[in-house]
Order: sequence, then C-alpha cells, then structure tokens
Amino acid sequence: RGFRTRTSFFFFISKHFEVASSGVFELKVHSFSTTRRFCRRTRDCNIFFRICLKHSEDVISAEPPCTFGTGQTNVLRADQSSIASSAAIRVPFHFKWPGTFSLIIEAWNAESPKEHHDYTENQNNLISRLATRRRLAIGEDWSQDVHFGDQSELRYSYHVFCDEFYFGEACSDYCRPRDDTLGHYTCDENGNRVCLEGWQGDYCSDREYHLCVSDAQRSKRLDRCSHKTCANGGECVDLGASALCRCCPGFTGPRCEMNIDDCARYPCQNAGTCQDGINDYTCTCTLGFTGKNCSLRTDSCLTNPCLHGGTCYTHFSGPVCQCVPGFMGPNCEFPVQGGMELMAPRVGRTSPSAVAVSCVLGVLAVFLGVCVGLVVIRRRRHRLRRQQLCDSGRISLAASHTLPAGQDFLWSIHKLTCRDKNLDEALAFVLIIMNE
Repeated sequence: RGFRTRTSFFFFISKHFEVASSGVFELKVHSFSTTRRFCRRTRDCNIFFRICLKHSEDVISAEPPCTFGTGQTNVLRADQSSIASSAAIRVPFHFKWPGTFSLIIEAWNAESPKEHHDYTENQNNLISRLATRRRLAIGEDWSQDVHFGDQSELRYSYHVFCDEFYFGEACSDYCRPRDDTLGHYTCDENGNRVCLEGWQGDYCSDREYHLCVSDAQRSKRLDRCSHKTCANGGECVDLGASALCRCCPGFTGPRCEMNIDDCARYPCQNAGTCQDGINDYTCTCTLGFTGKNCSLRTDSCLTNPCLHGGTCYTHFSGPVCQCVPGFMGPNCEFPVQGGMELMAPRVGRTSPSAVAVSCVLGVLAVFLGVCVGLVVIRRRRHRLRRQQLCDSGRISLAASHTLPAGQDFLWSIHKLTCRDKNLDEALAFVLIIMNE
C-alpha cells in the first residue's frame, strides 16, 4: 500500500511539472492561546509559527518532505497584539495548483528574540502542532479557519493566488507582454495574447502589410550586419529585409543579450529550488531528496548524526537525536557534567555500570576516612605517652636530688625524650645537685 501511494505521489508531482505555472500560498495567524506553560517567569516570552505545505494525504505525516514548500513568521512576543499584527507567511509554488493540499501549522517557543536561530532543533520548544487537509481554489479572497486542540486554540486565514504573468484556474497559463522578435503583444485579464497594432498570428510575430512595394524596393539589399552586433558569441545573419542574430546555446533576444532561464520549466521536483546557469541549472533539494532534479529519495539518518549511542528519528525539519543518559546536544555530542544533569533530558533509568562506579567510589571514600582516623588516633596516643614520660621524668629528678652525680645518672638524663623546656629544667636540676 505504501509503495503504491508513493508511486502515485511521484506520478502526481511529475504531471504537475509538465505545465509551468506559478502562484503564492499565504497564511495569516490572527490569534493563539494555550493553557500550557512554556515560558520562564524570569524572561520575556517569545513565539513564532511555522507551516509545512504538502500534497493531500489521508493520514498527514509530520515527516519530510514539505512538497509544496515551507515558511514561518518572525520571532514575536507571545501576546495577542503582536501575533495579530504579524505579517502573513508566504509560500511560493511552481507547479499547477491541484486544488487540494495538506497543511501543518506549528507554534514554537523562541528561547530569545534573536532571529535566524534554529530553535526547532530542541523538540521541547514545540508548543502546538495542527495538521489538516483542505480544498482551496485560486482567488484573492481569504478563507477563515479555527482549530481547537487539547490545550490550545488557533485562529487563522489563508488564500492562494497566481503570481505575475500567470493566469487560469490552476495558474497554468503563462502570458508576459513583449515587443521583440519573439512577439508583439499584451495580455488580457484571462492571460490571452492581444497583438499590438500592425502584428498578427498566434504569437503576434507576423507583420501586417497594407502598402504596395515596388520591384526596385524589393530588390534593394543592404548589408544589415554591418551595424548589428550580436552579444555572447552570437552570429549575425543577413536576411535581406532584416538581420537576425543566431545565438549560442543558452542565450536569446534580438542581440543574444539575454540568458535563457533554464529554470522556467521548473525541473527541480519535490519543492527543490532551481538556480539558473548558462545552458544549465542547479537544483537545491529539500530534506529527504537528492539527484539532478531532486527526484531521488534519501534518508537523513543514513549519515548517523547521533553520537554516543543516540537514536536518530527523521523529522521534516531534519534528523532529530534522542540521547542516552549522560549526553546532550543536537547530536548528543556533549557529556552531562555536575549541575548540567538537570538540563539534560532523562530518557531512561541509570545504567548498571554507573551504579557500579558509584559503589566503588563510595567504598574508597570510607576506606580513606578510616585510615585518616587511625593516623590521628595513633598520633594523639603517641603525644599522650610522650607527655606522661616527661611528667614522670620531672618527678624522678625531683626525688633523686640526694643521689650522687655520676655518668650513669647523666646518661639517663640525656636519654629523656621530653620537650626542650623539660630537658632544660632537668639539666638545671642536675647542675644544682652537682654543685652541692
């Protein structure tokens, strides 16, 4: 079923590109309200709206591509006055307008009022998403609509109209007034060519002759290429009555002065953007497509943009990464450290390896604490024992002042391990005894 749907879709798009056409889809947001809190109280609240316009689908998917185009508002203050006065979102298209379409409208929280910043990389900034399918004919009148969601209300209007030089019910009739070698006409309100005076034919390129021309005038010939210069390498051809420039591939005009717009037939499919060159063109494809004409489907997750085991999901705004615990960032490239863990989205429970590391670190901390405590206790005991020895030494010296001085006695005095002050007192006491 999916393959048949995709095949019919590409056939649908290719049929629309057979006829060059152009128009503009416009959408205006009038009001938006929600009960969801999405702004911090410490800063101003900013918001912007983005739309995705695509072919009609029974089940509308938010995945790429937006085959008809995308657009968004500027960053606005999140109040009704700013939203109501915002400019309309314009989505130009370059194909035959089908009359039916799918529309996705998203409201995003802007973390700051700065423009040109891709806030959509963080899915937490998404406030609301509306997906609907509609039928709309070409015209200048606006269609009013309102959407009631679970926590939001959105009022908006939209219309579609043909761009300049395009006419018809599907903007498929092209008529651009001209007065050159390719035609001499203007266009009416329906896109029909109206020949200028003196010209006739389907493209008004045949001159109307009403005067008689003599044989002498008919046989008179001039070198008309002597004063006609062809640009961009064109060759001048004298036709007798006139001269024309034979242009090189890629150029046109009376003097080959104009580069042919190779994008006029809109060769870039699937909403790709065409860049004209000299007898060539370059297509800038939308997300999900590649190839010369953007006709080949690609998967944005094939390049594995998610690092450190992150899971990649395809979204119409680009690949979206769901990070494993411990990493954060658009591509899961930043490790979570310290207080930054509060900022990282918690995808699952703590891994067993993280628990094991925490246990080992806890055991080491307890062991080091016990060792430090033992060292402190041992040093205190040693200090108390030393103090006791010093005290006992002073008592012994005081009690033995009647003893005779001798080498053994002096030797025992010198072996005392007391502090310097105690040792000085002991030596002074010995000298007193010896003097006596």
